[in-house]
Amino acid sequence: MTLPTLDSQAAEQLIAAGTAHARTLGVQVRITVVGSDGSLLATNHPQGNAPETFELSWFKAYAAAMPTGAPELLSTWQKREPGLFAEISRYSMDPLLGGDGRAEIRRGGVLRGGIGASGAPSEVDQLICEYALELLGYDPPVSGGPGLSGNPHQGVHLADAVPWHLLNDGQKVPAIGLGTAPMGHEQTETAVARALRLGYRLFDTGSAYGNESAVGQAIAAGSVPREEIRVLTKLRGRAHGYEQTIAAFEESRRKLGLRYVDLFLIHWPLPALDKYVESWRAMIKLRDDGVVRSIGVSNFTAEHLARLVKETGVTPTVNQVEMHPGFPQPRLRAVHEDLGVRTMSYSPLGRGTDLLGAPEVASVARAHGVTPAQAVLRWHVQLGAIPLPRSGDPRRQRENLDVLGFELAPDELDRISLMAGSRIGFDPETHAEY
Repeated sequence: MTLPTLDSQAAEQLIAAGTAHARTLGVQVRITVVGSDGSLLATNHPQGNAPETFELSWFKAYAAAMPTGAPELLSTWQKREPGLFAEISRYSMDPLLGGDGRAEIRRGGVLRGGIGASGAPSEVDQLICEYALELLGYDPPVSGGPGLSGNPHQGVHLADAVPWHLLNDGQKVPAIGLGTAPMGHEQTETAVARALRLGYRLFDTGSAYGNESAVGQAIAAGSVPREEIRVLTKLRGRAHGYEQTIAAFEESRRKLGLRYVDLFLIHWPLPALDKYVESWRAMIKLRDDGVVRSIGVSNFTAEHLARLVKETGVTPTVNQVEMHPGFPQPRLRAVHEDLGVRTMSYSPLGRGTDLLGAPEVASVARAHGVTPAQAVLRWHVQLGAIPLPRSGDPRRQRENLDVLGFELAPDELDRISLMAGSRIGFDPETHAEY
């Protein structure tokens, strides 16, 4: 790839963005932007030091990212700072620099540093260096994490490793997605942008979340073709009813900035209101009009599903429900299988519980050399459910997606499925979400 020119104007933009990003991490930062020739382009600390600081040398970052001309530049660099070259070679994603193509650029504390920096890179150093490289335009391939090690997918971008499921209407969706509730606008936009680069292609939002516009902006700013992305949003309770559903969808589509929405779901059935069948008829029209590709539901019970099918003749493509090892929903999943409905899992890691610390999960994770979260997400995948883990942390985002390189044995699936637990969210029969 060709990197954008790094001039003083771009340097100021990088400093502003990097400083804002650091603020979300609760720290202040010193950032010095240095050109590939070593010249100072900009700095946000002309005098003194900010507390909890680090310095980013763009001589190093630019050299590490350059796909052409790097050997000559690195030769000069090595003479100036010989100890860093070996670290770059060990951690770089760029084969030109001798890397193995699997390490995360974030791990290369060598890209932090600069004048006065010393010691091991902190999490703040790592996150900001990664973020700054992304702003500069360096988009390294992402492949081969712990979930892919030692299997045929190794060296494959995670986007290419994730399988897709065929829905009952002929549309396809990825086997894993990114949840965004309850993220705010800025956090959502950053999380979705990172997730796109990592390989996520399914993004879950909803009118009630208040972050549809952030999802749309991140997708619009990214480089992934629209046809490779699946965006899912949901109808909130106050918009139940035929005309209200049509209007609410158009508002969601406007906020998302999309010509069409891939999946549109009824968020909650609200049986006391008893308008979900009216809303379903409106969603069928939206699908037939071509502005929605697939329609589905969320938090519907077997009885709610049966009523939709009986009164309209149209079966939802998906039912997004709370599902995790503490609440595995075997009876509802059996109904889904009979109807041809794909299960989507929210709170797949047991939000707010000690699920990931449970002995059953820990032992399975150790056996496969993966994290407890990866073991649980693999459990979802093997049960045929589509988990939607929520995370804005790039390390966790990658781990959550990287679960295709190992397989749980039947007894391991059973061990996880039989864990004691209960529902941690609302009961669909009584919850009133407006």
